[in-house]
Amino acid sequence: NPPSTYAGDNGQRLQQVAASRQIPVSDSGNAVFNDIKSGNGLFATNYATGNTGTGIIDGGSISDPTKWNNASNSGQYQVRFAGISTATGSVGVPSGGFTGIAAGNDKFTLSIDGAAPTTITIPTPTTPGTFNPSTAADLAALQANIDAALGAGVAKVSVDASGHLVVTAVGATTGTGVAIGAVPGNGGMASVFGTTTNTAPSTKYDIVDASTGANNGMSVFSNPPGTTSGVSTYTHAYTSGQPISLSGMSLYGTNATDFGASVTITGAPANGDSFSIAPSANQSVFTTLSNLITSLESNATGTPAGAAKFATDMGSALTNIDQASQNILTVRASVGSRLNEITALGSSNSTTNLQLSQTLSTLQDVDMAKAISDLTQQQTGLQAAQQSFAKVSQLSLFSYL
Repeated sequence: NPPSTYAGDNGQRLQQVAASRQIPVSDSGNAVFNDIKSGNGLFATNYATGNTGTGIIDGGSISDPTKWNNASNSGQYQVRFAGISTATGSVGVPSGGFTGIAAGNDKFTLSIDGAAPTTITIPTPTTPGTFNPSTAADLAALQANIDAALGAGVAKVSVDASGHLVVTAVGATTGTGVAIGAVPGNGGMASVFGTTTNTAPSTKYDIVDASTGANNGMSVFSNPPGTTSGVSTYTHAYTSGQPISLSGMSLYGTNATDFGASVTITGAPANGDSFSIAPSANQSVFTTLSNLITSLESNATGTPAGAAKFATDMGSALTNIDQASQNILTVRASVGSRLNEITALGSSNSTTNLQLSQTLSTLQDVDMAKAISDLTQQQTGLQAAQQSFAKVSQLSLFSYL
């Protein structure tokens, strides 16, 4: 279904309606049918073609256009999802750290999503013989060893509020969990983890800058300004139907922590699914209708993921049809305003014409006999007044002596 195109006149004709006023008497077809912003008028949303879950994204909303127009806002983001599972140790970090961490007591195995166990070495502690993950240096050193063994962004180690070591699977692909094991003949696992409790995967999300600038690929929540590389940390729990807000951000500095916008996703996004936010672009009403026809004809609802994509396509089409309707209504309102102005000018011109006609009638439609009679009377009155003035002006007090 190739979209139709508008091939009409793009100009706008003007009509002189007053000495110093011209009013448009036509509108450009491009302005009516083509120059229509997609999405909600400021940004448009979509799903990634490879999504396998049942997540459905809406058209998004703007609560504060001023915040959205912040100079730091690229308008291009990805909402990424992951099934996050954890393994929490039963041994609390003692005050001062774990002692006796040395050869023979410095290794454990780590497996993510059923992969073969990989040996992780507890790093040489800052304080010899005492490994203290409650300190930033020792915890960072252990994270570096995990990254070196598994690859960056696979697992994250931390200390929870109760002082236990926690390993989190970041961006797990199957969600089967985290497995921590012992290396035969080595007591490292027992020393720093004890036994572990596994948590079933929970869906979490991150928002990543998708612009082509320096912030590309950075998490808006966990990367500070000036970060040169970033890994999605999936720190936000996902709840179906709850707005996902572009706020609470750290990437763009203290003057841009909230862009006054949100999107709502319903359903169950699968691990690795993502949705895009991009600036609105001009989309003709013909393209909107063509996209709707294509979606209806494809009827790709045979799978849960296909049904979710179909629902998103329908929602997007309705949003864009609403945008087109609003644009046409705006043009109609402009035409109505011009008609009202022309009506007012016509009424004003009619009144002026009537006044001019009356004045002209007074000058042209004269009864000559009556006019001569009136003139004669006025001349007689004028002569009498002149003679009276002449006699009065000659009077003097001496005339009565």
